[in-house]
Amino acid sequence: MEISNQERVYQDLHERISAGEFSAGEKLPSLRDLSIQYGISVGAVRQGLLKLESEHLVRPQHGRGYYVAREGDEIRVLLVESAIHDHLFSEYVEAFQGIVSGLPTGVLVMESAEPCARKELCRPQELYRKLEMHVDSGIDVCFFDGEKAWGITPKQFQSLGERVKLFYFNTAYPHFLTVGIPGVSIDWYVGGYRALRHLIDIGCRNVICAFTPDTEARQGAMDAVKDSRQQVKLHYFDPRGNLGDTELYPLIQRREIDGLFSNSDALLLGGLSLFASCGYGIHDLAMIGSFDTPWCELSSLTLSSLNVQPQKMVQAVWDMYQGKIPVCQMRLQPELILRDSTLKFRK
Repeated sequence: MEISNQERVYQDLHERISAGEFSAGEKLPSLRDLSIQYGISVGAVRQGLLKLESEHLVRPQHGRGYYVAREGDEIRVLLVESAIHDHLFSEYVEAFQGIVSGLPTGVLVMESAEPCARKELCRPQELYRKLEMHVDSGIDVCFFDGEKAWGITPKQFQSLGERVKLFYFNTAYPHFLTVGIPGVSIDWYVGGYRALRHLIDIGCRNVICAFTPDTEARQGAMDAVKDSRQQVKLHYFDPRGNLGDTELYPLIQRREIDGLFSNSDALLLGGLSLFASCGYGIHDLAMIGSFDTPWCELSSLTLSSLNVQPQKMVQAVWDMYQGKIPVCQMRLQPELILRDSTLKFRK
């Protein structure tokens, strides 16, 4: 069976390293020299070397080329995350910690993404300077929480990507897509569709969708209504505002709202006092949150929620780095976890 050029490079260099033709710490021929030697493109050579790197047989040195790895060489992983005490983001951190701790010589380095966590308050140069320092100190791979990269430009990402492998998780920040950085993000369209379809199926006909206007969950919710052929009214609310100050409040006072879908478990539960003040009982409103955090089971009413599967997401993006699955921009569909907030809804 004919093998690809990159596989040919991988197999040949693997055999030559194993046979001792290249000793530990020795520099391999340049990408250009190897491309001439094998009669293939530089890109194919690079892909073959990336596979060797994922197996920790070779190590890149910025500006100098590839070297045969020495026994005991550290694999240094940079994780850019913030709010690590938050229910959701701590799960991402714990997943990376679990993977890296299982490596013989793995080292996990943390950098806070807080300077770029919010669009309106971002300080991109502060974070970018820190990233450059990490890269200069010798990082093998960097994983970004794509929800917290506001303000860093495509040119800056491209510059970093030329010096170290970059991957994202959680959200595909638009500049990641522009530059072609691989990673795994949440498919919010599917999440919105599944949540609304469930609310419709249990009898909801006036649903407040409490999420920011730019989320794909909005289109998913709208398509769920179209496909159901029921007379369902969606009412949109930006959760950064106060629901009691909007035109939706009279509908709540008249108890016309029967469904609520939010992009946050905590925000949803925190806003229930407004509905209670208007006479809603515990099972008079069907509710679905997002991220399936421990908040879902800390209240008197267990909350249905979309589980974004942090462990599965982190494992998938790690497998990309390891070469176990193709490098791409993957979307992971959230799973709808049903609990009393919808299962005991009384229409």
